[in-house]
Amino acid sequence: MKYLLLNFSKITIFIIFLSLILSSMTCIANEGVDFTGSWKTAWGPVTIIQTKIIAKGKYTGQFNGQINGTVEGNRFRFKWSQTNGEWGRGYFDISPDGKSFKGRWGGYNSDSNGGVWNGKKL
Repeated sequence: MKYLLLNFSKITIFIIFLSLILSSMTCIANEGVDFTGSWKTAWGPVTIIQTKIIAKGKYTGQFNGQINGTVEGNRFRFKWSQTNGEWGRGYFDISPDGKSFKGRWGGYNSDSNGGVWNGKKL
């Protein structure tokens, strides 16, 4: 019984240690990546505000709507929704210099079947 408790505590400590390392890696991966700003896209202007790993924004122009999601590494994964009830998913990959992104959007549960959505920072 004592052997079992000793192994259980070693496993618990290992799991806690691993969780701390993985959570710090996510923070390091997002360090310096910021989608905040105004962007020029073929679909019209996009404005994004990022706080840590949460990002949200709006787009206007040919279509009007909102984007909400999370940033992991250099990728912003989001759900978009429009005032007419249409919605879908998408992603933007920011460039190393932070001045542009390349992405795709999709309808409903797809994040890519709609087409390209690229932008340049204003």
